[in-house]
Amino acid sequence: MILLNMLLLLSLLIFSIGLAGALLRRHMVFVLFSFEIMLSAVVINLAAFSAYLDPGDPRGDVLALFIMGALLSQIMLGVAIGHRVFENSDSLRVSLFEFSLGHLWERSRSVGEEKEEIEESGQR
Repeated sequence: MILLNMLLLLSLLIFSIGLAGALLRRHMVFVLFSFEIMLSAVVINLAAFSAYLDPGDPRGDVLALFIMGALLSQIMLGVAIGHRVFENSDSLRVSLFEFSLGHLWERSRSVGEEKEEIEESGQR
């Protein structure tokens, strides 16, 4: 029981640090890492309850492992989106983002499409 309380307190502390980082930081990378810290606290919480409720059953540990895999894919997706946003705006400040897919992928048109648009409009 004491171990469960300590793990829950640790999880609360880690979650609070992540929440403070997500609310106070303005850089996309720091906000992304803060979310990852918060979700890591959730994994600790899940593993603690799994060990407390049924110590011999590995299902909770396997679920925590799958959640950590999902966290890894979230990091990779966030870095890819951040890279694309940085290419377009040269900044990763959260306050400068326009969260529309058209804006993020606006510059991804090919050179051929741009030449066709210029020829159609009559500009040279």
